[in-house]
Amino acid sequence: MLRYSVILLVAAFATAATATATKPPPVTVTVTVACESTPTPTVDLGYGRYAATVNDTGYPYYKFSNIRYAAPPVGDLRFRQPVAPSGSDSTVHGGKTGYSCMQGDPAWYLQVAAGLVLPAFIEGKNVSSVVGKAAASQDSSSPATPSLSDIPKQDATTSEDCLFLDVLVPQTIYESPRRTDTKGKGGAPVLVWIYGGGYTSGDKSGHAETLLASAKDNGEDGFIYVAFNYRLGMFGWLAGSTLEKDGSANVGLYDQKLALEWIQSNIHLFGGDAERVTVMGESAGASSIMHHITAYGGKKGNAPFRRAILQSPGWLPSKAAAADENIFQQTLTIASTVTNKKITTLSGLRSLTSSELYLVNAAVVGLSPYGSFTYGPTVDGDYVPKLPGDLLLNGNFDKSVEVMAAHNANEGILFATPFAKSNKDMATYLKSAVPSLDDTALEVILDSVYPEVFDGSFDYTDQFERAATIVGEAFFSCNTRYLEAAFGEKSYSYLFDAVNRGFHGEDLTYTFYNGPSAVADGGTVNATVAKALQSYITHFVATGNPNGGSAPFFPQYGSNSSVQVVAPDDFGTQITDPEDNKRCSWWQSATVYDD
Repeated sequence: MLRYSVILLVAAFATAATATATKPPPVTVTVTVACESTPTPTVDLGYGRYAATVNDTGYPYYKFSNIRYAAPPVGDLRFRQPVAPSGSDSTVHGGKTGYSCMQGDPAWYLQVAAGLVLPAFIEGKNVSSVVGKAAASQDSSSPATPSLSDIPKQDATTSEDCLFLDVLVPQTIYESPRRTDTKGKGGAPVLVWIYGGGYTSGDKSGHAETLLASAKDNGEDGFIYVAFNYRLGMFGWLAGSTLEKDGSANVGLYDQKLALEWIQSNIHLFGGDAERVTVMGESAGASSIMHHITAYGGKKGNAPFRRAILQSPGWLPSKAAAADENIFQQTLTIASTVTNKKITTLSGLRSLTSSELYLVNAAVVGLSPYGSFTYGPTVDGDYVPKLPGDLLLNGNFDKSVEVMAAHNANEGILFATPFAKSNKDMATYLKSAVPSLDDTALEVILDSVYPEVFDGSFDYTDQFERAATIVGEAFFSCNTRYLEAAFGEKSYSYLFDAVNRGFHGEDLTYTFYNGPSAVADGGTVNATVAKALQSYITHFVATGNPNGGSAPFFPQYGSNSSVQVVAPDDFGTQITDPEDNKRCSWWQSATVYDD
């Protein structure tokens, strides 16, 4: 359950190089017949041939696994924007599993939050009291500091060479005559999954089969499913003025961008329509989509997708060059400690072995301040010219996208510190988690926006709930309000509150529901709610409208700020968006971060 919580619940919290990269040779498709009775498709991309595996039980589909969409980002390509594959290769690839990017998890989450906070909160106990007793010998504002010996061994399936994607194609779609249309016109819709995990963990693997079948069950023709890896932690999100002299910030976003462009160029080979692509993501995946919608401030054409489903978009906003540079220098210092080498430059960091870099990344991420992951998107003045909330507020985004956004009832619980006992502790917690937070704004946050008032009038009754409210709104649920207010009549919104208390990431077991199963920390998945949520998703992928199945009517967000409740007790009801409030407006409009 612990690992499940980290990946799925934190399942927490993408150009010059690609524009100038050599284009691969023209693509062709061939089908070879294996000894079995079922034909095995093979797609020739010029730089490699990829064979599918066949699933002929239940809902028949072909799975093309681990298709390379970028050159290996190793050696001199480390910390740079990805480069498209080139050359010619007749080797047939496919069928293997694995290929995840380098991972890392914060020690605060593994050691404290998953072990004490969540169970205590579910049981209705005073979280601060419970954790306080267990951590009596610790500092009042943080969990115990981990050591290098705490770093787990690198998983054999992880690698720096990880920029691969999977394509799942229902057999009826692949075998359709429409697939022969080289432009993909009239092909099947496509759903692209971008995973979450705090920008430090996660991978493209998942259980999309039931979601594929759900589309067919709802009377639709089905869709193609694509999932891809992108670089994580230090490998994908290292920034700072020193790095940007010989590298790029936000390379994880550029990885995603290249994968989405690959889909635009190649999805017709599988029977898909490049003009009917929907991206879907949770947490870090959803906030990545926010960054793509607002890319270049909307000044360089449309995003490489038509629709977007954003579940709990969350990240710790960063626009401060000084904070980014501090993290870069911290990374160099830790690299020196871990490797017993003097690492003082980016080239020195690039010169390390992959195994050494794994340890460096794991150490930096592991030492992340409570509630943070250290690495993530930052304002780079190019792909991310300003914070997405600012860009959405001022109309600087791709307005052609159709949006369905969602947040959960209790987004902040997993990331709220249980150690804060006072305003001073709270200030220390917020400042350490978000170093770019302006000191003056911090004072306003704690004295006016979220004051120390525990009578319930501000939606919290103690310091822990106060911390959860601040984090939940500022770094998660307010993001959905920014999107919905910007898109208005072109958006849909739902509030997920099922099983326990609507914790961050709980909706994933509903999104990818594949039969009766338990969920983290007790309870079982409500099949009726899960199937209805899948109906909303698959209809939105097909038409841009979540309605059309047997699930309760889902109204547009519109001028009434209407939100659909997705919960067993109140399913089918609509409420006024709880994030349509002064606090979210303050976060979006206020200048709260140092430049």
